[in-house]
Amino acid sequence: MVELSVIRDLVAIFGVIAGFSYYVLTVRANQRNTRITLTNSIMQTMVSEEAQRRWIELMNMEWSDYDDFEKKYGSDVNPENYAKRMAVWNSYNMLGNLLMKNIADAETFYMAGGTWAIFVWEKFKSVLMEHRRRYGSADSYTGLEYLASEMFKIRKQRDPNYQIPKTFTKYIPEKQTPP
Repeated sequence: MVELSVIRDLVAIFGVIAGFSYYVLTVRANQRNTRITLTNSIMQTMVSEEAQRRWIELMNMEWSDYDDFEKKYGSDVNPENYAKRMAVWNSYNMLGNLLMKNIADAETFYMAGGTWAIFVWEKFKSVLMEHRRRYGSADSYTGLEYLASEMFKIRKQRDPNYQIPKTFTKYIPEKQTPP
């Protein structure tokens, strides 16, 4: 016959297992909700009308080399552009850092316009790489670089023929076929 102490021990063990399971499920749900809240908060800022204005202004910038870039857009000669550029670069850099740490979700970023990070990285890659070289900051904007890379991977999975366009904001008329 089963002793009362064995039954009591089994009930205690099942109680501990049930409590632990509930704790794990609660922690996972809280982590998921935190990720969703964080991602939504960040993306609300990224898709705002003001953010779109900054992005398009940056995409329309033109320069020949790093020195030309600094002469036109450097913080000492064009603080307004610098502020806009930093807002965009730092936003994407932060998103990339969150993605690297697995705090945010790449698919959510992609669906909310994360492919714009590809354009930002491609447009400013030479400037950012030269900045890293000149100022000894090898890890500068690695989050932006990572985000662009991850968004590009998703884009290529969905469209294997995808090529980064040569122009980001200029109208490209459809080529007319001869009659």
